Amino acid sequence: MSGGGGGPDRAKLLRIYGYGKPDLDRAMYSQPSRALFVYEGKMALEEVALFAVHVPGTFTTEAGLKTIEVTLAYDPPTDRTNTKYFGVGMEYHLYRNVDLDTVRSCY
Repeated sequence: MSGGGGGPDRAKLLRIYGYGKPDLDRAMYSQPSRALFVYEGKMALEEVALFAVHVPGTFTTEAGLKTIEVTLAYDPPTDRTNTKYFGVGMEYHLYRNVDLDTVRSCY
């Protein structure tokens, strides 16, 4: 896919093929000002996985710009005759000040 243009065709391709490769150094290691959470388990299609991420109080009380970055990547099984994973998408939702059981009951 060539760079540059946007539009609905590019958006459709990105939904199918993804947005590129992750930076492995950033994706694999925490740093003093950046915590990393990795899930290496298996998930079935149409499955929901819920994770509680506890953010330190200083994240909300100290002044300055702060961000929460989320990267989703998966490694689907590859089999030329198995097409059930083509076009599979993932999404995430971030909830603040809600306990995990409350979120779980909604799914």
